Amino acid sequence: MDEEEYQEESKKINNIGPDPNAWLVTFTDLVMLLLTFFVMIFSTRSIDKLFIRDVFSQLFKHAHIEDSSGDIPVVGQKKKIILGKEMLKKELENQEVLKKINAEEDERGISISLSSDALFQSGEARVPLSGWHLLDALGVLFRNIDNDIIIMGHTDDIPVKTDKYGSNMELSVERALAVAKYLNERVDVPASRIAAGGYGDSRPAFSNDSDKNRTRNRRIEFILRKPK
Repeated sequence: MDEEEYQEESKKINNIGPDPNAWLVTFTDLVMLLLTFFVMIFSTRSIDKLFIRDVFSQLFKHAHIEDSSGDIPVVGQKKKIILGKEMLKKELENQEVLKKINAEEDERGISISLSSDALFQSGEARVPLSGWHLLDALGVLFRNIDNDIIIMGHTDDIPVKTDKYGSNMELSVERALAVAKYLNERVDVPASRIAAGGYGDSRPAFSNDSDKNRTRNRRIEFILRKPK
């Protein structure tokens, strides 16, 4: 080997070594793992509890596992129609909600009244976090029955004191719409079975002659229509 060939071979040997860009492979893998980790956390936090409950319910039905009532669910079973107060109380097992509602029967069907103060802040028509559990419990019932549902807002006779709403009528309608939207979007009650409106202070359940009665008049009314 002459001198020129020896120097050429030495250059090749000296150039052999770790790739200075090799760290990018490990870095890319780390970034992908972190991204996957955060996506999993976000997905877990975003799963609706009601959705999970439905998934397990469907699994139980197909596996013919007995539910908490001891009855074996029948696949394809038709939904129930609430026909009276006693049937309503039986189906709505949440005792906390039962204590907060007042149910009556009239020509329209079964009327369920829930105090607006339990759902809304004064002069507001946005359902706060504190009211979600009540609507979730009612929504599960509404989703599993076939009655059409009319949601009506009611207020007391004190004029509304906010620039958002020009009258008690407007406030009552907006509250009913907010409840209807919540039930449809968060609890999956079909929009085709929901109607919403408001009476303002025009249909008080009690005379507006005391703070107690005014509080009772501020309500959201759910009317479960009986089939004709």
